Amino acid sequence: MMLVAISSVLADKHQAGKLHIVESLQSNGKTKDMFKLLSARNLLPGLVITAEVNENVSRAVSNLEKAKYAPVDGFSVYEAIKFENLVIEKAAFEKLISRLV
Repeated sequence: MMLVAISSVLADKHQAGKLHIVESLQSNGKTKDMFKLLSARNLLPGLVITAEVNENVSRAVSNLEKAKYAPVDGFSVYEAIKFENLVIEKAAFEKLISRLV
């Protein structure tokens, strides 16, 4: 059941043009810099997903009102639906897809 929900939310985000796959997410841990990065690309409100736990990205996103961070192992379908944009690292997307196979 969960696999169907994951594939459904990914398909919905892709169709709406709200699934954004990036090569990698790097951060210095500063909220101001992360806000500039995400808002400049119209990715707010957004759920930010990385392949592995990234403390700097987590710290930078945690203070943003319209964004949330999670590693791919903590991916939540509810959170993905709740946020308009899904910003996901390529490696994290591949991990998520491998769960579906």
